[in-house]
Amino acid sequence: MSAETVHLQFLGKDFRIACPPEEKQSLLKAADRLNAKMEEVRNEGGIVGIEKIAIMAALNLAHDLTRECEQLEQTQNLVDSHLEEMNTRLDQVLNAQVE
Repeated sequence: MSAETVHLQFLGKDFRIACPPEEKQSLLKAADRLNAKMEEVRNEGGIVGIEKIAIMAALNLAHDLTRECEQLEQTQNLVDSHLEEMNTRLDQVLNAQVE
């Protein structure tokens, strides 16, 4: 599998990243999201230096992802619970028809 060089920019600084061609679009979207979060952190003020801004942006994105995963897990548990309840009811109806 060959990789191509993708040119990215974060807060005006250029970066080159090797990336498989099939993942390029996803990488570009992720880079846009990270750059937007870095700009947001920088504009809020108080944090100076691209490294510190990058860490805060990454921490914010990781926190958002963790929260989304927790919500997804809660939703999955709710769906599983409803499916189990529906299966139980279906079994009851089917068993009543057999008797």
